[in-house]
Amino acid sequence: MTRNQFLKLLITSIGALSGNSILPQEEANKKEVLIVGAGIAGLAAARKLTTKGFQVTILEARNRIGGRIWTDHSMGLPAEMGAAIIHGNKGNPIAKLAEQLKLHTVSFNVEESELFDLKGNKLTEEENLKIDGYYKELVSKIESEKESASNKDSMESISKSYLSGSSFSDLDKKTLEWIIASEIENKLGANLKNISLKYYDESESFPGGDLVLANGLSEITNALSIGLNIKTSHIVSKIEYDKKVKITTAQGEFTSDYAIVTVPLGVLKNKKIQFTPELPDKKRTSITNLGYGAVNKIFLKFSKKFWSSETSRFGLVGNSPSDSIEFQDLNPMKNTPLLSGIISGENAALIEKTNKKEIIRDTFAILKKIYGNKISAPLEVTHSRWISDPFSFGTGSYLGLNSEPQNFLNLAEPINNILFFAGEATNTTYPATVHGAYLSGEREADRIIQLASG
Repeated sequence: MTRNQFLKLLITSIGALSGNSILPQEEANKKEVLIVGAGIAGLAAARKLTTKGFQVTILEARNRIGGRIWTDHSMGLPAEMGAAIIHGNKGNPIAKLAEQLKLHTVSFNVEESELFDLKGNKLTEEENLKIDGYYKELVSKIESEKESASNKDSMESISKSYLSGSSFSDLDKKTLEWIIASEIENKLGANLKNISLKYYDESESFPGGDLVLANGLSEITNALSIGLNIKTSHIVSKIEYDKKVKITTAQGEFTSDYAIVTVPLGVLKNKKIQFTPELPDKKRTSITNLGYGAVNKIFLKFSKKFWSSETSRFGLVGNSPSDSIEFQDLNPMKNTPLLSGIISGENAALIEKTNKKEIIRDTFAILKKIYGNKISAPLEVTHSRWISDPFSFGTGSYLGLNSEPQNFLNLAEPINNILFFAGEATNTTYPATVHGAYLSGEREADRIIQLASG
């Protein structure tokens, strides 16, 4: 198959997913739409609008597409710097896209983990079952206390209460702390003290097992971008909206009939775009009140794989928070010698200020405690820096103290049927997910299509 034939297959497949052909229509719609951001929300909106003949231009600040989806190949292996996992393979639009595009997907089990004590001993099945029982008890306690909680109550208070109220052994306590960090903090990118108890785990999920892509999630965004008019390295500084939209970038000004803003919540929080007129009060309040977390990853490339292939994640039940890195093997090929370490919240911020030698030393020390002399020094090490990234300032939204689900809806609300908002932080059902961002882009495209046809 030639490259042109392959691209045509991709284009046709993506169009088939929504029931439309993405190939240009005979009669183009004269309406123009500007989309700020070439992440998956912006790409999804652009594709749908293009199928209806709209004249669409995407303005992207980075010199690449994908936003917080970024598969880095600089080490010769696909390293998922941002989003990595397709959560739920039944009904998930990203899983459907992967299937339509015939991409190589592999099951990824996020439920199981291998944990080791400070002597490098693997926790027994009996110990794991005991800890699993404790964690389920904590979750049950959270559920029972949510209803009476105020939106100023944090997850930290209930966790501390539970851990101090029972006669746990030191190993039990440390293991539970690791599980809590993995299951709660690493998923939201925030520390327990910042996560709302009242609204914890309010989002929905798709059923079925989780998946990863053999060559990375960027395969999805690359496919979605085919044939679209995307202007990279166009940093938006100002958006004016009245009867038309005027967007100012360092590369010039652009005008359109409609605009969709898909930038991350962190960009809005840091007021990197000036809106004229100013955004409505409830939208600005929601931007302020919503939580915005960060997950960073450390990637270590070794000469050969030394860790087990039994589970996709493992960790050391240590004496300090710095020992509690969650290691993940996201590589579907069993002998791929690339390992990622997941850190979140305050530790994610700290890693961005730590030099590479210290990162290698500390991470290697943890792995040494687990695997002893089986390991050798890593050949290459790199890590993400999402907090200091001026085009994201973090990785995902969550309901923090003073937040409420209505904030997501307020952020999604259009202004004057001319300025629209998409992105994971505008999806109250699936916030902080790739599929949530994708669906939000399609949602705003549908709004515009309906307006233009009315």
